[in-house]
Amino acid sequence: MLKKNNTMIRRTVDVCMTALLLCLMAYQVTGETLHEWIGIGMTVLVILHQILNRKWYGAMFKGKYKSYRMITTVISVLLILSFALTAFCGMAMSGHAVPFMYGMVKVSFARSMHLSMSHWSFVLMGLHLGLHIPVMFAKAKLAYGGTGGSA
Repeated sequence: MLKKNNTMIRRTVDVCMTALLLCLMAYQVTGETLHEWIGIGMTVLVILHQILNRKWYGAMFKGKYKSYRMITTVISVLLILSFALTAFCGMAMSGHAVPFMYGMVKVSFARSMHLSMSHWSFVLMGLHLGLHIPVMFAKAKLAYGGTGGSA
């Protein structure tokens, strides 16, 4: 029962992160203030996502590292770093959501770093999700039985 609840929480967090990401990309539609608050929400969800995946961190330096595991680990670590830098630089430019962080780094630097890191976050997210697709399809196949084809 606990594992089922944990899986449901993980999926909910993943769906919410995806929805917020779409809203973050709509900066021209949402405007600056809402973009900042959505970014704060995304940051909270990314932290929650990391907490839910804490077992991954515990197993990080255990066992043998074959090429697939090395690639997924490197991509995951780079993704976490790019998210953290994107969030920090966004908050360093914030005039609404966290104004007390405004100017922690030079705003012109924060702006270019925020744009650059969000670009790399998208690239790394694509790779990260791409590496999870075989596992997601394998779980779906087990959950629903069969290959999904018609009889």
